[in-house]
Amino acid sequence: MINVIKVIVVLSLIFVAAISDYKFRKIPNRLTVPFALIGLGFNALIDFPNGILTGVFGFFVGFLIFLLPYIMKGMGAGDVKLMAAIGAITDWRSVIYVALFTAVLGGFISLISRARAGQVGLTLKRTGRLILFYFFSFMEKITSLPTMNYRKEKYRLKMTDSKVDYIPYAIAIAGGCVVTIVFSRLGLIQGLSI
Repeated sequence: MINVIKVIVVLSLIFVAAISDYKFRKIPNRLTVPFALIGLGFNALIDFPNGILTGVFGFFVGFLIFLLPYIMKGMGAGDVKLMAAIGAITDWRSVIYVALFTAVLGGFISLISRARAGQVGLTLKRTGRLILFYFFSFMEKITSLPTMNYRKEKYRLKMTDSKVDYIPYAIAIAGGCVVTIVFSRLGLIQGLSI
């Protein structure tokens, strides 16, 4: 019964968030904050005091997963807060599964969007540059070599017009949640199921 309630709460959250992101290009705080608090409160209520840790840890894992893409201006703050709220409602393991499935679906949505705009080649080139940028950023951190900074900056992406590049990522997050729920129900992963 507890998981059924969590699934209903998550589905309600992602449904409203996806519509809001698609229509208004925004996931408002007045949506994510109450759901995060509901998740924290519900987890605390069902398993005090461990539930508090479950919700808080899920919140921070969800937040941290999308923090770097947000810093790199690859997604909006609403997407980060949406994942944090999902983590607060579920747990750290479920939010990691959601993020993995979201990444796959987000890439697929992006590719379809680019194909419709006739820009698949540009997208593949930018993806390669992004991978190299992250690789050299990582190498710079672990080696502290100045040449790594030069190489990293060589592959830094110049962000284009956000109106052209905009993809309502809450739709991908919603899809990642649904896939996580279905795969959990089928016993393929240990995550959020009913």
